[in-house]
Amino acid sequence: EEDRSKQAFTKEEEEKVKQRLRDLGYID
Repeated sequence: EEDRSKQAFTKEEEEKVKQRLRDLGYID
């Protein structure tokens, strides 16, 4: 249970980070 929640949270955070980098122009 705990691992599943943590994994989902991590993936959600990863998407936020990718979007931020994209907005800043670091990645295409």
